[in-house]
Amino acid sequence: MQSLVIIIISLFFIFLVFTERIYLLIHPDYINFNFAMAAFLLLFSVIAVWKKIKINRIDFVILIFFVILIILLPVKPLSSFTASNRNINIANLEESDANLIGLLQRDTKSLTIKDWVKLKNMEPDIDKFAGQDAVILGFVFNPPQFPKSQDENLFIGRFVVTCCAVDASPLGIEVATSDSEGNPLFDSYGNDDWVEVEGKWEVIARDGTKYLVLQPTSVRAVDIPTNPYI
Repeated sequence: MQSLVIIIISLFFIFLVFTERIYLLIHPDYINFNFAMAAFLLLFSVIAVWKKIKINRIDFVILIFFVILIILLPVKPLSSFTASNRNINIANLEESDANLIGLLQRDTKSLTIKDWVKLKNMEPDIDKFAGQDAVILGFVFNPPQFPKSQDENLFIGRFVVTCCAVDASPLGIEVATSDSEGNPLFDSYGNDDWVEVEGKWEVIARDGTKYLVLQPTSVRAVDIPTNPYI
């Protein structure tokens, strides 16, 4: 029975790798190692089962059942519900990259949510970002500590994964829901919808504190990336 359990787990992991669903669960840097370990365990478990004189019919039925379950089991990326129940990281990211400063003088549209959060952490004077172009890819969500009713804004987010989905923490960019002329751009989108937002950064004051908000010029729906985490 132990060998069958290992076979099932190994098959599940290998199936996730070949269907690219593994990117929804662990960091890409750990995929090859875990795939090798799964293949190793699968090989030796199959040999152990093969050497048995007689395979129990119940064990065989259990194996087939879980193989079918593996194929049908949906694996989805972390959602806005998870983001809303974990501490959102808007202004702090320990990692720094001096090369990002140089990008501000060139192609700011290539910067990701993670890049912008790092830049805000490196440069306390957020007025320097005002007017910069940005293209943000992520999912729509509204963290409870930042209600949509306040300035009618929402957040575009991505999860940062260090090892696996268990340690994922959300990063968020505050985005206005209307363009500069007041035309609503997010009426067709709700929580968990993946979008690409293009716009310019604006600095707003709220309760005596400055905040960087993306003023959108366009919003379009996009498919969930193969690797939704950053």
